[in-house]
Amino acid sequence: MQIQPPPSTQMVFDVKGKVSGIAYSATAQIEWTAGNGRYRAFQQVRMPLLGARSQTSSGRIGLLHLQPETFEDSRRNRILRFDPAAHTVVYHQAQTATPIPADSQDRLSVFFQLASLVAAQPQTFVAGKQVKIPTVSFNKQDYWTFEVVGTETLSLSAGAMDTVKLRRLPRKADDQTAEIWLSPSMQYLPVRIAVREDDGDALDLRLQKHTRAVP
Repeated sequence: MQIQPPPSTQMVFDVKGKVSGIAYSATAQIEWTAGNGRYRAFQQVRMPLLGARSQTSSGRIGLLHLQPETFEDSRRNRILRFDPAAHTVVYHQAQTATPIPADSQDRLSVFFQLASLVAAQPQTFVAGKQVKIPTVSFNKQDYWTFEVVGTETLSLSAGAMDTVKLRRLPRKADDQTAEIWLSPSMQYLPVRIAVREDDGDALDLRLQKHTRAVP
């Protein structure tokens, strides 16, 4: 299936989260930039006392999928380096490349790959439909399976938005769980993302405002 990446957009989110059992409220920034055959996704959450944590994914836009080249995570201070042509990844400080599926994503680009798939053929993403996306983390690679839950209207600071809700189906008890709401009015960019780690840490981002980049 060919993808249809969303247009470049800057988004600000209201955040509710929990780290090491401590609940907090914060704001997050997500910047999605696409053009000239390339993309960059940037996410930053500013948390009280803990400071800012960010993730950055950058790479190429292929016909069928995004092609990450680098993924950086400030929390872990680690970098993944992808070679889309060779279908390999070099893990942080590793000396050798590891083979990966051609359409592999990182933990940030996977959400924009999902948005790009839905935007290309929204009529096919009905309740019960599943899509598998190979996703690379710092210590493993796995297939993330997303299932369409259905449509849902969200009341957000940015206004009421119709969405398509999907959830990640965990394969193991320690898998990260995730829910994502994609809005057709935003060309299927995420307007809410809820993530929970196996250690209890959680993050719930809800769109506060957005700015579309001028072409």
